[in-house]
Amino acid sequence: MRNYQWLEPYFQDEELDKNQSNNQRIVSIVKGSPGITYSELLLAITVISPDEINSLIAQEKLFINFNTAPLAEPDLVHIFPTLEQAEFYEKEELSGLTKDTSSQGNKEVQQLLLKARSEDLETANARYEAIKPYLEENSPPITKASRSIRRWRQQYQQAQKLYGENHGYVGLLPKHLDKGHHQKLEPALLDFMAEFIKKHYFTAKNRRVSGVYREFQLACSQQEPVFKPPSEKTFREQIKKQKNYQLTLARQGSKIAKQTKPFHSNSEIPKDGELPWENAHIDHTCLDINLVSSLISLATCNISSAIDSEKMSLGRCWATFLVDGYSKRILAVYLSFEPPSYRSCLMVIRICVKRFSRLPQTIITDNGKEFHSVYFKQLLAYYKCNHKYRPSGEPRYGSPVERVFGTTNTLWLHELQGNTQILKNTRQITKSVNPIHQAIWTIGELYQSLETWAYSIYDNRLNSSLGLSPFQAYETGIQLGGKRESRRLEYDQTFLILTLPSPHSGDTRIVQPGRGVKVNHIYYWCHAFRNPEVEKTAVSLKIDPFNVSVAYCYVKGLWHECTSNHYPYLQGRTEKELQVISTDLRQRKKHKGQVMVLSNTELMEHLQGAYQVEEKLLKQRLQALENKTVLNLIEGKELSPNSPQLTHFHEIENNSSVLINNANNEETLESYGEF
Repeated sequence: MRNYQWLEPYFQDEELDKNQSNNQRIVSIVKGSPGITYSELLLAITVISPDEINSLIAQEKLFINFNTAPLAEPDLVHIFPTLEQAEFYEKEELSGLTKDTSSQGNKEVQQLLLKARSEDLETANARYEAIKPYLEENSPPITKASRSIRRWRQQYQQAQKLYGENHGYVGLLPKHLDKGHHQKLEPALLDFMAEFIKKHYFTAKNRRVSGVYREFQLACSQQEPVFKPPSEKTFREQIKKQKNYQLTLARQGSKIAKQTKPFHSNSEIPKDGELPWENAHIDHTCLDINLVSSLISLATCNISSAIDSEKMSLGRCWATFLVDGYSKRILAVYLSFEPPSYRSCLMVIRICVKRFSRLPQTIITDNGKEFHSVYFKQLLAYYKCNHKYRPSGEPRYGSPVERVFGTTNTLWLHELQGNTQILKNTRQITKSVNPIHQAIWTIGELYQSLETWAYSIYDNRLNSSLGLSPFQAYETGIQLGGKRESRRLEYDQTFLILTLPSPHSGDTRIVQPGRGVKVNHIYYWCHAFRNPEVEKTAVSLKIDPFNVSVAYCYVKGLWHECTSNHYPYLQGRTEKELQVISTDLRQRKKHKGQVMVLSNTELMEHLQGAYQVEEKLLKQRLQALENKTVLNLIEGKELSPNSPQLTHFHEIENNSSVLINNANNEETLESYGEF
């Protein structure tokens, strides 16, 4: 399974025969040296890469012993020109392995060595040095040796006869642990004691051992026939033999018990993968820092900059990390004031593709509802990216990303002004040290600093679990497993549109003549809708959650950008803002006893005046404007203090064959129908 997982990208590659000359040289070398190891083959031709060898194996032009050695250990992998040779070698390997490991003597040798203490090994080493002269062919007469040496040599030779010629050493190990009187309890008493401990000690009462033992003595005297209870020391030793996890679970609950729970894997495949990009983790964390509005956002909302610091405060933001399991490298990071949602997941995937032009082979997440989103699953399935959920309530299964959270907070975030460490003792906080009054960072500035920390400082800092920096571990893994160009993705308009979600109520809409398609009470129009063949037909639709003034429709094999009939008012507005406004308007109509259906005009009128009245809506607008600066930074725009930043997908260079209508085109702003 490890080998098939290693080769999975090459099974999916449609362009395997890229370098015929190199492939022919590789095959000819293997034919000349059947059974050559993977590492020897790499050294035989300096211009080849692991990708070419892996491709030939995936095409079945070369064959390996799949069941006897993992490709992650190239010195053990033998390559053959035919399947028959590989199968013959595999049978020989497995046969030899069976003969070696099935010997009962070898198992006993392993047990004896495992039981030996360090002082026992020192004693055995000293004995071996003493008898070594008497083990050679021209050894002196053993009769002149001391009684101890004669006894040790005899034990050495007996072990050779019992376990094999190479295992005489175990006969020299002292057997102190076998000495003395060992109390043997009758099986019935042992069963009764185990059941009594489980019933009376494995409880949430957290009773002391001494109290349980006294009750056990009384219970023994009441049995028929009467049991003679063992000593309290034996009783305590019996408790220590119980599994620590089960004991802690019964006495202290599941949360504390998780710290002692053994890690179980369903297979022998390493949980963090054997290569970069094999497994990656996505997770969110609320950063320990308070943020403020920028002057641009305040000016956009017609708010004076000389307001109270509490009103400028936008609170804490959420960070979404994508971390490679093998190298512990941070592949992508995204900031937003929004709580975790499918939008955060899609954005962190965008950033990953923008930086590396590829996606992981498998993405591992927790069971948050954003990871069960149809849009998130659809995107991963489209790009042949596997998705796995880690067990519920088991943070250790996501240890690579959890450790990144802790490192980021302790080594970077807690050094910044406005961090919220002090909020752990809320009763002792005074106004002068309150993070709200200390906050000076905007989300845009924080994101720039976070990028430097994640992609430069952390990337080149020694990771104690690896013994290397994440960047060094990543580069080493790429050299071992190849670049795997088959998984390369282009960061173009096609990819951007595919990372957009569909409307919540379905991914298609009927084209209304003269109006277009309707989403969230808003009509969208594009030139393609003028075609009579398109009118009154269902078209696939994508919406931009960060700019609801535009949508994208799939018409006649092409994606078209559609503009809203209220483009000037919606430009730059987010889906989240629209939800807050719609909810507020419904509540107002409910109090007035009006019909709950929202019209387009009502929504736009409320949109224009709501922010001057409602503090909740104002904060939402400020947060949306601040989030926009992060989106601009992701697209490579500078953080300008003089002018508002606006993000448009059509400003990205179009390297694909997708047709995108410019939102600034005057014709797209025409009004149709009653609008």
